[in-house]
Amino acid sequence: MKIRSKLFALGIAGIVAIAVVAGCAVAGLLRLSAAVDDYAQRRVPALVALGALREGQVQIARHSLEPLQWADEYSIEARNEWERMLQSKGRTWTAMEAARAALADAPATDGEAEALRTFDTAFHAWAEKEKPLTDLLKQLVEVDGEERQRFLLLKYLAAYSAQESYYVQAQQAMQALAEAGAQAAAERAAELRQASRGLAGLIAGVGLAAILLMLAGAWRTGRAIVGAIDGMRSRLSSIADDLDFRPRADVGGKDEVADMARALDRLVARMRTSLATMQGLSATMNAAGDEVSAGAADVAGGAARQNEAAGRMATSMQAVAASMAQVAQSVDEAIGLSRDACGLAQRGGELIGTAGGQMDAIAGRMAAASRALEALGRHGESIRHVARLISDIAGQTKLLSLNAAIEAARAGEGGRGFAVVAEQVRTLAEKSAASSLQIGQTVERIADETMAAAELMREVVQAVTMGQASAGEAGRFMGELHAGSEQAARVVAAIGQALREQASLNDGVARHVGDVAGMAGHYREAAGAMAAQAASLRETVRTVDETVSSFRVS
Repeated sequence: MKIRSKLFALGIAGIVAIAVVAGCAVAGLLRLSAAVDDYAQRRVPALVALGALREGQVQIARHSLEPLQWADEYSIEARNEWERMLQSKGRTWTAMEAARAALADAPATDGEAEALRTFDTAFHAWAEKEKPLTDLLKQLVEVDGEERQRFLLLKYLAAYSAQESYYVQAQQAMQALAEAGAQAAAERAAELRQASRGLAGLIAGVGLAAILLMLAGAWRTGRAIVGAIDGMRSRLSSIADDLDFRPRADVGGKDEVADMARALDRLVARMRTSLATMQGLSATMNAAGDEVSAGAADVAGGAARQNEAAGRMATSMQAVAASMAQVAQSVDEAIGLSRDACGLAQRGGELIGTAGGQMDAIAGRMAAASRALEALGRHGESIRHVARLISDIAGQTKLLSLNAAIEAARAGEGGRGFAVVAEQVRTLAEKSAASSLQIGQTVERIADETMAAAELMREVVQAVTMGQASAGEAGRFMGELHAGSEQAARVVAAIGQALREQASLNDGVARHVGDVAGMAGHYREAAGAMAAQAASLRETVRTVDETVSSFRVS
């Protein structure tokens, strides 16, 4: 797999892991929101209805007792007051019936349903006992005599005493219904807390697993890249320090670094072949130099016998000319091989430069991935802001519930129902504040883990930068190798030039063979010069042989 594909797969895995964690968090928020909506849309109306029933019951009892305050007064003011009480009782009964209907529509547990049935029985029994009071109050409004008024008031007092015990039973049943509702709400809250803890554990587990998988993938990818680069660096160091061009084991992997290492191996193999050829040519040139030196010695030693050996001298000169032509041809071939080696070194430098450019592109993409992770961490700040806003709202709600409880306490017995509602609102505010705190902590952990992943990406970028430096060093080495190849080509060209000059001298000697017999002294000097040229040639060949032999090719 290519390095680009590995990094892309690693980035996709990180995005998927973050998406899974975010999905779990969103699911938890939606579930919590649904629970709050259920409480607000169902439980709160039930509590309001229960408070309205309690308030209505208190109002009915108060309106039933107030007519007795006018027992000793027979006047139009008393009848007007009784009529006002009668109208108020009618409105109160209507409100209580509506509250009872709303309470019946609210969801209920088995305990709440049983308490509601008990309340219905007690409520209807009290309502039946309270009807005579309403009828008597209507008669008092229409009374036309003081004696009749006293009689009706006595009946009213008896009816009031008869319904009082039923009123107490209805109040007790209502209190039991309120306690059942509170118990059901507490059980529901416990279920929500348990679900929240389970969801938090799930999010933590998924996040930890995602982080471990990303770390394992990053470690494996970095190990593959760094291992291949270290192998190539070791190979280049061996070539630079020891001139070691011997074959190495095949490079594994299919990424860009492995491709570059294999290309380097191919270049080294071609240079190894060229150097081996040059070593063979150097040995041939050395042998030819030995032959030339031996011929020159023979010529110098036979100067005294030149007159009688002129024919043999001509033959020897022809042999020397043929040997020099062969050496010149070998030198031309060595020049061509040196130029090929120079071209290969230049091509190797270009390949390493291309690899450096690819490493630059890799570093850019890794830096972009790091910036994306840092941006994700900044988005977590927005979520924390929302969590703080929820916490502030919960605090304000709690404060409002405390104010409501204070007002309910000031209202006395009539505000007991509203105090229950205020207490429920305060409990809800505390739960909302706790949930927002938990959300903020979860988002904080996600932000910390995201910043840790960004730091890991920066370390990978640093590792790629080190690889770029190694590639640059390899490029400089190939440049030095190219310069050395050019120098070797110039040396071999100088050898060829010397050989051509020697061939020209040999031609001159061959043309003047007829004059050798009469010029023995001059011939001895020419033979000495030829011996010196042969010694120089052997020294040059030895230098080339030492230079080429310094390369280890086998």
